[in-house]
Amino acid sequence: MRPRRAAWLTTLADRAGSMRAALFGVAGVIFVLGGISLALLKEEDHGGTVQPGPSIREFIPYIGKVMREDVRFRHFVITRLFFDLSTLALPFYILLGTDVLKQNSSTLVGDSILMTTLGNVSMSLFNGWLSSKFGSRAVIRGMSLFKIGMPAAALFCVATGNVAGIHAAFFMLGAINGAFTPGFFDWLITHA
Repeated sequence: MRPRRAAWLTTLADRAGSMRAALFGVAGVIFVLGGISLALLKEEDHGGTVQPGPSIREFIPYIGKVMREDVRFRHFVITRLFFDLSTLALPFYILLGTDVLKQNSSTLVGDSILMTTLGNVSMSLFNGWLSSKFGSRAVIRGMSLFKIGMPAAALFCVATGNVAGIHAAFFMLGAINGAFTPGFFDWLITHA
């Protein structure tokens, strides 16, 4: 009975390793394609010189005035700040996996890269569609659900001892990062 279990576990581990390698390969191809397309971008000629922007001494009082007077922009900045701070959770999820679930840290770091990339790519496509159909607020609200889901997934993995919750949290973190352009940038363009 024991040799069968060991063989089954070994086969399962080999499949998981193959899946990680495949996801890493897909992420690498996407990264290379993104780099190539970025390198091939051509900037339009404006036909004149660009006027220099204000100095930092002029800009800081101006942005302070805007933050005090424009309630919608202030709300936008605070919301964006909280979304940006969610990326700080990644090392804590890795520590949770290594300390509580006794997973290998190098495996979790690789999984975090794969799952955040997968979440970012897949949800960027969805968020672009969502933004075009329902507006940027729908994207921001939808990603807020993922912000709630990340700690819930972590609690799930602590309660069950299953590492799938950490993988789900990594995916959600990538999805949140994929919401920045169709959510916040579109909102800023629409309301600025």
